[in-house]
Amino acid sequence: MINKLNRAFIFDLDGVITETSEYHFMAWKTVCKKIGYDLTRKKNEELKGVNRNKCLDMIMKWAKIRLTEKEIESLLEAKNNIYIDYIKDLNENDVCEGVLNFINDAIKNNIKIALYSASRNAKRILCQLKIIDLFTVIIDGNNVTNVKPDPEGFKIAADLTKTNTKDCVVFEDSISGIEGANKLNMYTVGIGSRDVLKNADVVYKGFKNLKIKDIINV
Repeated sequence: MINKLNRAFIFDLDGVITETSEYHFMAWKTVCKKIGYDLTRKKNEELKGVNRNKCLDMIMKWAKIRLTEKEIESLLEAKNNIYIDYIKDLNENDVCEGVLNFINDAIKNNIKIALYSASRNAKRILCQLKIIDLFTVIIDGNNVTNVKPDPEGFKIAADLTKTNTKDCVVFEDSISGIEGANKLNMYTVGIGSRDVLKNADVVYKGFKNLKIKDIINV
């Protein structure tokens, strides 16, 4: 259990607050077809929480191909355009079940709310979901030099919320995110499959029946 005083919850976005992770998979799958690679859902788990450039690096290694800088830029732009098209109609009804109640309950208990997402579209999505004002701190792909599983973004979130890393709780659906938060001894809550997120301190399928007292002393 986390200390009651001076706590912060750090949320990932895709697959935690809203189910846009499926759109990322579909966009990458389309891009992969252009280079003759069949992206499976299993391999896609390794892409979760990772920024676009690093994802394409990983895909090129899996596909055992090399691309020119111009080809890389073209594919990265294509992936983003496909993803943007998928999320254009995203709205407040696309917040995952139970998330709003969980966050509002945390705020009532004086818990600081932060977001750390690899997505450079994070603020745009939060605005479309109409929940951006719930977050005291927002860290996205534009604010970090090193991507997950590097802990840089989590450390920035802790610093900006003025919270010790040991008093931070991270909600993640990605292997890389769990790994990054674990490096700082943050308490990690996996959202998804226990088989995939086995390195998290605890795993839940979602927020539907999750209460903050299940995570911390309140």
